[in-house]
Amino acid sequence: MDATTPKYSKARYDEIVKEVSSYLKKVGYNPDKIAFVPISGFEGDNMIERSTNLDWYKGPTLLDALDQINEPKRPSDKPLRLPLQDVYKIGGIGTVPVGRVETGTLKPGMVVTFGPSGLTTEVKSVEMHHETMQEALPGDNVGFNVKNVAVKDLKRGLQAQYEQTFGPGASPGEELDLARYRVSELEKGLSAVDGTRYNVLASLAELAKGVPRSAPLKIRELTIDGPSIHLEGETTTFDAVEKIKQAFEADDTFQDVSISDTRVGAQPNQVVFRLTYTVQRP
Repeated sequence: MDATTPKYSKARYDEIVKEVSSYLKKVGYNPDKIAFVPISGFEGDNMIERSTNLDWYKGPTLLDALDQINEPKRPSDKPLRLPLQDVYKIGGIGTVPVGRVETGTLKPGMVVTFGPSGLTTEVKSVEMHHETMQEALPGDNVGFNVKNVAVKDLKRGLQAQYEQTFGPGASPGEELDLARYRVSELEKGLSAVDGTRYNVLASLAELAKGVPRSAPLKIRELTIDGPSIHLEGETTTFDAVEKIKQAFEADDTFQDVSISDTRVGAQPNQVVFRLTYTVQRP
C-alpha cells in the first residue's frame, strides 16, 4: 500500500477488492468469506500490528487473517489414491515408488493395485523423510517399498489405489484382513445405528458366498448416513446388478435394499451402481 498514489489510498484498495472479488465469484469462491488485508511489506504496515497509516481499515492484520483460516479436513475416509511421481531401486530394500497421498490412507501390509496397469502387490513399509510410518495420510509425500515388483513394471503417472473386492473365489478371511484399516471406522459409525460393534465387512464377506459367479462385486466405497448404509460398487453387466440386489435381499442381515444411479462405467464390461440398505438391529 506504500506504493499507491497517494500512499495508503483507500480508493485504490476498494478498487482492487472490487476487481478481485468479481474474479473470485467466477471461479466459485465467496468473497464475503475472504479477508482483503492492505499491507506494506517494506514498511511492515498491518503485517503483525495495526498501522496508523491504514487507520481507515478495520479488518484483521495479515497475521490475524492467517490464524483465522480453517484447516480443511483431509479426505482420509475416501479410497486410497496415490499418483506416482517416480520409482527407485534402493539397495537392500528393493523397489520404492514415491508419491503424494491424495485421498485415503496407506499402511504397511495393505495390498494395492496400480492403475491403469492392474498390477497388484503388497506394501512392505512406508517412509517419509527417511522415517518409518505406520500410516500415511492425505498430503503426505511418501516412499513405500512394494513386494515382488520390478522397477520396470512401474512408472511415473501410475496410481496406487485400494478398493475392497468381494466375489467368486475370494476368501472372506483374507479380504477382511486386507481391509482391517477400515473396520474400526465402519464399526464406530454403525454403533449409532444398531447399538453394537456390528462388523459390516464381515457381513459383506459372508454375503459373497451367495453371490452368483456371474455377478462379481467390487466395492468402491462404503459410507454410513444415519440408519442407512450406502455402497458404491461395480460389476460386469446390468443383469449382474440385479443378481447382487437379490443376494442382498435374500440375506436377513440386510433390510430395505434398493439400487440407484446405475450406469455404464469407463472401462469395458463395467457397470457402476449405488446400493442402499440398513442392517438388522440385534
